[in-house]
Amino acid sequence: MGNVLSALSLLLAVLGLLYSAWYPELKSASEIKIPNYSDDRKPILKQIRPTYYNKALPLFLSSLLISLIILPDFIRIIYNAIILFSDKGLKSLQYYDSVKTLLVTIFILLIFFGYHLLKLALSINEKIKECKV
Repeated sequence: MGNVLSALSLLLAVLGLLYSAWYPELKSASEIKIPNYSDDRKPILKQIRPTYYNKALPLFLSSLLISLIILPDFIRIIYNAIILFSDKGLKSLQYYDSVKTLLVTIFILLIFFGYHLLKLALSINEKIKECKV
């Protein structure tokens, strides 16, 4: 389980680094004002389309992929914890494993992060659709 957590930490570090580097551009693209005239929309579309396809979408899909990779471990850990607690009650605390708890915590935080990235990507996609109208 320690190797999984180490690999997960490395993947999340890369994801966090890319997110922090790209966030200003993602936020700017999601908040950009779309002009009323179609000719004025073309440069904006050229600006935000690559942001969507090259940054927002890959970040979201990466967080989704990492979540799916650790989902079986998450389910197994939660299932075993429920079985152990229902069998032993509070005495089950003697079997506490911080590595497993960290994996569960990381999974939950990754779901929230993925949701945030999805909202950001959908917002940029809406701006792209507005430019095409």
